[in-house]
Amino acid sequence: MSGQTKKAVATERRDAAELYLFNDEQLPRRPDIVEAVKQGRHVCTGIRLLEKDKLCLRMVELLMLGYGLKRIARALHVSKCSVKAARDALVARGEVNPYKQRVVALFEEIVEVGSESYLAALENGEVATATIPVGMGIFYDKRAMARCEPTAIGLEARLPADPASITVERLRAWVMKLPGAVDFQSTGNCQRPAQNGA
Repeated sequence: MSGQTKKAVATERRDAAELYLFNDEQLPRRPDIVEAVKQGRHVCTGIRLLEKDKLCLRMVELLMLGYGLKRIARALHVSKCSVKAARDALVARGEVNPYKQRVVALFEEIVEVGSESYLAALENGEVATATIPVGMGIFYDKRAMARCEPTAIGLEARLPADPASITVERLRAWVMKLPGAVDFQSTGNCQRPAQNGA
């Protein structure tokens, strides 16, 4: 019995006189579906998703936001195959751009109304003081991105890299010139450098 599957064992134990749940006469017959499968016409086309303009617009919006096919399918309550087929059909027919333009127009309106609402709440003292730096940082970054300006400020320190002249003493002296530098002694103790005038 070790080589037999559970299905094979169940089939052997089954009483031949016992009726099946459905017999051949009770099963539904769909010759059109059988023929479609034989001819390979059963492939998902996404046509039902494409026929509903509101759902189709939402699908394109989620695609632009970087959502995956599975996540979009869950959000729209359709199959992943439908989303993929609808997306591919829109691309093939060259209809993605009008949808993208509509989505971008919606995004612009949301940004405009949201920015005005945030400004009004800020002026009326409705924004919690603790959240102002975060909100301001986000708006500053987004404004800089819209103007193609850098969104980060970096500080870089360089040491002339001549391999023959790099020594432990030179590296330590260079590190000690940095603001807030801590001197790590060879004993493992950590000491702050002596301050001028102390």
